[in-house]
Amino acid sequence: MNKEKHELILIIFLILSIIVNLGLLIYIDISNNPVKIIGTYCEGDQHDLDDIHLVFRSDNFYDIYKQFEFIESGEYRKVNKNIYSLVSKDGDTEHFLIFEDSNTVTLLNSADETYILTRINDIPSYINVEIP
Repeated sequence: MNKEKHELILIIFLILSIIVNLGLLIYIDISNNPVKIIGTYCEGDQHDLDDIHLVFRSDNFYDIYKQFEFIESGEYRKVNKNIYSLVSKDGDTEHFLIFEDSNTVTLLNSADETYILTRINDIPSYINVEIP
């Protein structure tokens, strides 16, 4: 009987160890999984001509525009897990981008303005604007 108790306790510890290890592996995978930044984000409902659009390309460049008005291009780089720095091509302006979740970002521009943008497309898209 005593031997059976020891075997049962060992089996319980083995099962608990497997569960804990699987949980840790899942946590590590989720926390190391990078945010997918590539795509198009928009400040409003996409119908207002004054809505800010932000496009992230796979070549580490971004474009900011409004419909019929190009604003700027530049390069982005990751600062930490959910914060990116955006530096214009001429180097005169730097913005910061905070990922709230995989579809919502907050853009803090160099003029101390804040924009909340929502992902509207997983691929870079341009609506009624030509990018120089």
